[in-house]
Amino acid sequence: MANTAGQRQFNVTQSMDNSTQLLHDTIRMNDESAAIGDSTMNQLVGQREQLEGAHRQVIETRENTRAARKKLHELHRRIVMEKMILYMVITTLTLIDCLLLYRLATNKGKLF
Repeated sequence: MANTAGQRQFNVTQSMDNSTQLLHDTIRMNDESAAIGDSTMNQLVGQREQLEGAHRQVIETRENTRAARKKLHELHRRIVMEKMILYMVITTLTLIDCLLLYRLATNKGKLF
């Protein structure tokens, strides 16, 4: 009977040692998981900051694009107006040349 009691004691001790080792392993795995979670959270925070920065740059670029488009439209309008003025000047000078040529032809080569 002493042998059986000793065996039982040994089995209980062995079971407690196994449970203790399992508990230590579980705690270690929990600590590792927490460290991985913290690292992942830090990476996500960094990525969020990068995304927010990129978003701000997109907004700024969009505003710059709108301003540039507005200026280009304004330049185009100004160029069209200047062309119209130049065409009017050319037409006026051509008309004056034609009138002077007519005057020369009808007044025997004299303007006055």
